[in-house]
Amino acid sequence: MNQHAVEAEAEAEADDALRLDLLCAYHVLDLEGQGSGLGGHVTARVPGENAFWCHAWGLAFDEVVIDDLIKLDFGLNKLAGHGKVNPTLIFHARIYAARPDVASVVHTHADHVTALTASGAPLAMVTQLSAILHQETAFLDEYDGLVLDQHGGDRLAHALGEKRVLLLKNHGLISVGTSVGAAVIGAIVVEANAALQLKVMATGSLSPLPDAAARDASRFLTSDTNTHDRWAMFKRRALRARPDRIPARVLQTAQPWPSAQPQ
Repeated sequence: MNQHAVEAEAEAEADDALRLDLLCAYHVLDLEGQGSGLGGHVTARVPGENAFWCHAWGLAFDEVVIDDLIKLDFGLNKLAGHGKVNPTLIFHARIYAARPDVASVVHTHADHVTALTASGAPLAMVTQLSAILHQETAFLDEYDGLVLDQHGGDRLAHALGEKRVLLLKNHGLISVGTSVGAAVIGAIVVEANAALQLKVMATGSLSPLPDAAARDASRFLTSDTNTHDRWAMFKRRALRARPDRIPARVLQTAQPWPSAQPQ
């Protein structure tokens, strides 16, 4: 096999792994209660291109199979796949354009995040796992309707800034990451924290994590090892729950980190 063929095969394998991760993202989020009907979306940047994979508009997360994924450029022009294009994906394109470090964008209408933002209360780190998002959340404190143009997309990208999660008042969340798994984990963690925070707030007393301890925990919890293993766990769980939607070959990327020690 010549070098060109080897490179083409490696690129095809990497693209397949990326699309499998994206497929798992929809089902993991749905199983975590963040299906969001037709209103949520998850995308994955195509390395080396101004393009990303997403799912065809009109499908709920729990319905998506690998053939429902479509590839769009940053102008939302379809490059591959079949199905309708969601016009609100423009803000994904604008985030990718503003943040070269971002490999995936998640948007859901997570119930507890939406309730917390509607209360006007800021997010407080109240669980150990929430340290993953230590100093990594921003809050857009006014609802401004649907995002259907570049200006609206740029506004969200600006509000997110260099953070990992943006909370949207009366709306939900945007979570980004250097991988699909990291973006999904961010969405899951912030929703779980919001749920517990609302319970704590109902008691009238709120005591968040100490800043220094949260910072130390964040370094451990956001390591490559922990991120890989947490995402692999979610993928295995999704495969067990929905083998009719997720190909068994996803197990190739859903094994624990080979190193015995956290990094």
